[in-house]
Amino acid sequence: MKKSILINYLNIILKLINLRAHKNPVRISQAELGMITGYSQQSISRILKELKNNNYIEYKNDTIQVTELAVQELLNLTNFIQECIKQKNEIIIKGRVFTGFGDGKRYLSMDFYKNAVMQISGYIPYPGTLNLKIDEDYLTNAKLVRQLTTYYVKGKKENNRELGGFYLLPCQIVKYSDDENNSMKSVAGYIIIPEKTHYNLSVIELISKNYLRKKLNLIDGDKVIVRLTV
Repeated sequence: MKKSILINYLNIILKLINLRAHKNPVRISQAELGMITGYSQQSISRILKELKNNNYIEYKNDTIQVTELAVQELLNLTNFIQECIKQKNEIIIKGRVFTGFGDGKRYLSMDFYKNAVMQISGYIPYPGTLNLKIDEDYLTNAKLVRQLTTYYVKGKKENNRELGGFYLLPCQIVKYSDDENNSMKSVAGYIIIPEKTHYNLSVIELISKNYLRKKLNLIDGDKVIVRLTV
């Protein structure tokens, strides 16, 4: 309740701090304070009383000082806002490994796709994709990911053949374990979303510089967690 009062009248407190009222008492009339904050004199009178009752200001005979309590709570609020701004959101997708059609191996062996991935990732990708059938509970996240594509490579025509474009999103790939004490290593990679694909939205394909099946000791049916920071 008290903090909400401080936030509600934040502009008044900040004006007073701008006048250095947190350092020394400042003489200012209600009419003057109302003029610089946009409040009527009647509203200022009520607000100052409320702030005083909650120990955010000391007020007597048109002399106002912002209290240490108000300053400390403002600093706490500032830190909270900074943390919220810096905080990154994570999207998680879970799915099961399955054997695909082999398109990933074929395309990632082609210079066009191999070089395009290398320019973005800094490495030559392993020629093949790890295919995941997404758990039903994570289909919404998978659809969201398709709207958050980070990198796009435009397709092109080569030797009278149309090479489709694709999207890449950086992610961390982890083999899922039911044992909470068994912390599995994550492998950096990318979700690759081809513009032309045999799969529907319940499937995602992953690439990495590593052969992911070997690196994470995966077989068909194993659970995998994909983490994306947005």
